[in-house]
Amino acid sequence: MARPLRASEPPGRASEQDKSVSARRRRAPWSERFARSTIQSLYRVPWLASAVRSAVNLVVPDRLQEVRVAGGPLRGARLIVNLRAGKYWWLGTYEPWIQELLVDTLRPGMRAWDVGAFFGYHTLLMRRLAGPHSVVALEPDPENRAHLLRHLALNDARDVEVLPVAAGAISSRGRMQSHRVSSGNEVVPIESGGELDIVTLDSLLERHAPPDLVKVDVEGAESAVLAGAGRLIEQIRPTWIVELHSPDPGPFARFRRAGYRIEMAGRKVDAVSSDLPGGPVHLVARP
Repeated sequence: MARPLRASEPPGRASEQDKSVSARRRRAPWSERFARSTIQSLYRVPWLASAVRSAVNLVVPDRLQEVRVAGGPLRGARLIVNLRAGKYWWLGTYEPWIQELLVDTLRPGMRAWDVGAFFGYHTLLMRRLAGPHSVVALEPDPENRAHLLRHLALNDARDVEVLPVAAGAISSRGRMQSHRVSSGNEVVPIESGGELDIVTLDSLLERHAPPDLVKVDVEGAESAVLAGAGRLIEQIRPTWIVELHSPDPGPFARFRRAGYRIEMAGRKVDAVSSDLPGGPVHLVARP
């Protein structure tokens, strides 16, 4: 199947960027690599991780404060976090497998869409890797979007285009529905009187350059989002990173039919829900 030209840099620069990424990894201080490895090892032992968190919580304030990310590819970025609840954002250990995938995939001049951007941790990393005017972020939750916009301003990344919409199978209206178990929100389509717009990812192609990478984190609505992305999947063919919240086989089948190579990424790749111990788990589909 023929692939259309993307809005990315000339192929000849790929090897140079690969060398640059490798160089950045080699330049990471030994202390940083040791700290990241130690922290990730702690999280593999739930009781020990819980004990460490409890000890740290005794000395950190229970309030929002501005910090700089201490390690990882987003090191030095400015965030507003509660250190008791979000130590992994401050330490740079938030979903490290996603950070590694972004570093390995994105190059300057490429474009990325962050569908369900939350407060912008991965959005900021996308923008750092791909450069200015390279990222479109969808975040329908007003509170999350306010944090996202604040983080973009703090990091001189106002060029990221933030859309106050949700993605779905068809263009419609919807409302936010809070989950009882997880801390996330799900967008539920309704026939009338919805509080927010739902758009298809394919419809965004009318106003935005085709992406080279799409990350999807939509609290269980993965199949609906992909149902509205047929052209993206079959013709544009970016790399996809999709967080899974259920054992629904739909996302796997859709990518397999389109000829993608599928792999899994996460702390526990046999988990079927991000609410299970060891989650979340992500489907990675490469054209």
